[in-house]
Amino acid sequence: MIKWVVIAVFGAGLILVALCGAGLYLTNRSSQAYQRPVFETIVAEDADAFLELCDPSLQAEVDAPVMLAWMKEINAVMGECQFETGSNFNIHFDASPGSTVVTTAGDMKFANGVTSTELVYQNDKLIKFKIEPDKLGYDWFDGPVGDELYRERTETFFTELLERDYEALKPLMHSSFVEIATDELLNQIVDQTEIWLGDNPRVTITGVENRISEDEGLIVNALLEGNAGKADGSTTIKFDGMKGTVLRFVVTPIDQSPVDDTADEDATDKESSIETLNEPKSNVDNNLKNVQ
Repeated sequence: MIKWVVIAVFGAGLILVALCGAGLYLTNRSSQAYQRPVFETIVAEDADAFLELCDPSLQAEVDAPVMLAWMKEINAVMGECQFETGSNFNIHFDASPGSTVVTTAGDMKFANGVTSTELVYQNDKLIKFKIEPDKLGYDWFDGPVGDELYRERTETFFTELLERDYEALKPLMHSSFVEIATDELLNQIVDQTEIWLGDNPRVTITGVENRISEDEGLIVNALLEGNAGKADGSTTIKFDGMKGTVLRFVVTPIDQSPVDDTADEDATDKESSIETLNEPKSNVDNNLKNVQ
């Protein structure tokens, strides 16, 4: 009887070992299935490919030029990705009617260190990621790779503003700006700007100043022209997460009249500018999740 007990225990031991081996195999397969595609895009510095893995709600919160800067910095400081997960890797499945959520977490090994990683997929699309390389400093960000997106964003901002399409402005604006930019305030600004410009306003981007290292954001300058006059405009782009939005803007009329030394205070009033009051601070990090 004791012999059979020993055999039974030994048999259970064999089964347990087999299950353990299967668990390691499944864990490795899971890391390859869910972690590797993300890190392949990072190694390739392909922000567009990363975004293709994401749900549209997450895509809307990521600017490809910022993500590309992040990828380049990771590769520079972390070295070659080993595509091996640490022993702390885990995976969790949560299924409900119409929705399957898979959460993976753990370390991914690089030549120079590890990245602490959490990825959340819903119906095979990434809805959240948190990737923290241990060698990446908090102040890694000194600007996006290219400024064309922010030129376009500023041109669209001023165009929609002058057309009084304030709802179209909101996705372009920082959340703190949206809070204070009431329709009444924006109408007052556009009323004054129309006095300076007249009809048929046009917007031309004239340049970009990178003041991120000074914690002032990206300054995008524009020329606003109408049939009655011109004005200088600018937006301050603030970066939060991996997205840059309009935190504040300035419009200053350009005086095209001949210089008159006897001009009174009315001339000074004409030169006054319109400026929003948000603080131009940037805070880019490498953690991001979609807005629920």
